[in-house]
Amino acid sequence: MPRLADATAYLNTDNSELKRGLDDGEQQVSGWGGRLGSVLQGVGMAVGMGVANLVMGAAQQVGQFMSDSVAAASDLGETISKTNVLFGESANQIVAFAETASTQFGQSKQQALNAASTFATFGKAAGLAGDDLVDFSTGFVGLASDLASFNNTTPEQAIEAIG
Repeated sequence: MPRLADATAYLNTDNSELKRGLDDGEQQVSGWGGRLGSVLQGVGMAVGMGVANLVMGAAQQVGQFMSDSVAAASDLGETISKTNVLFGESANQIVAFAETASTQFGQSKQQALNAASTFATFGKAAGLAGDDLVDFSTGFVGLASDLASFNNTTPEQAIEAIG
């Protein structure tokens, strides 16, 4: 059974060391918080920089895509202009032929128009015009595609070989 003297001794105990210990603990935890805050701030900056780099990379890709698209559209416009000059009134037949080139020959419209224009140069030199020039050019575009497939080359290499 506790005595009154024990209770008095307990209540009068010096607790200054306990307070110092608690203060030291608080300072250490506070220091950890500062260091943890610095680490988290660094992580946040790294994540932010990573996101910024991703955004910049994506913007560059979009810019490059747009630039390439404009260049491709310009090239197609020049090729259609060349086709109009070489084929004259029959140019619409060649453009219609080129529209189906992807399914018929596995070539893009641009590739088919370029090939037909190349062969038109040869056909015109041989004196062909109108429907004869169209048939000559489209026939050779098909032949070049077949040769490319048979020899495992590109249509451009086959056109060069035929030329």
